[in-house]
Amino acid sequence: MIRLGYIIFYVENVKRMLELFERVFSLEIGMYIDEAGYGELKTGDVTLAFASTELGEKNLGHELSDPQTYPRQEIGIVTDDVDGIVSKAVENGCTLVAPAKEKPWGQTVAYVMVPGGILVEVCTEVKK
Repeated sequence: MIRLGYIIFYVENVKRMLELFERVFSLEIGMYIDEAGYGELKTGDVTLAFASTELGEKNLGHELSDPQTYPRQEIGIVTDDVDGIVSKAVENGCTLVAPAKEKPWGQTVAYVMVPGGILVEVCTEVKK
């Protein structure tokens, strides 16, 4: 199983961005965790989310100040085989940005950069 699960934009103010999309595009806020700097809009099968630049820097272990080096957006590929997909990505010219790590909420997450500068989060489903 592999599917597009998320499109995440790193922003300075997550709450403000969620409220803007709610007001302008009538998208309902599905989740907002202030202390984590993360929020999602209800958009159907693929989640549109916003994360603070601080959260992005913590997850990636790098500053996001230079958008040429680390773009302020990512796509999230959900799979049951994070290590296998990351290995395949690296074998095919992608750069490992952050190795697989188990998150406190039970999700395994790794990051790779695709040639051309697309940041991809490779992750398992969030355990509810």
